[in-house]
Amino acid sequence: MQDIVQFPFFQDVTDVVLVGWSCGGGVVDGVADLVPERLSRVVDLDVEVVHEGALLSEGWTDRERDQFQEMSDQAARTGWDHGTDTARPSPRP
Repeated sequence: MQDIVQFPFFQDVTDVVLVGWSCGGGVVDGVADLVPERLSRVVDLDVEVVHEGALLSEGWTDRERDQFQEMSDQAARTGWDHGTDTARPSPRP
């Protein structure tokens, strides 16, 4: 997300349209919160809405969590892991 936040500043642009698709919707929404003065529009296409303080996986079925965990484990084994922890939500305090 940090690369996308910095992009409008490095390019010195202020009329940016961000488009997020699927899980990318969370990224562009986060960027919009951080640099609204650089954006003219945010477009979310087929995204799952995640409310503040919630985890994306809270809306998933057990099967979906298991599939995500399997993909995450495979990514870790092949070196393509980008720091994902687990699809299982942690208990909140």
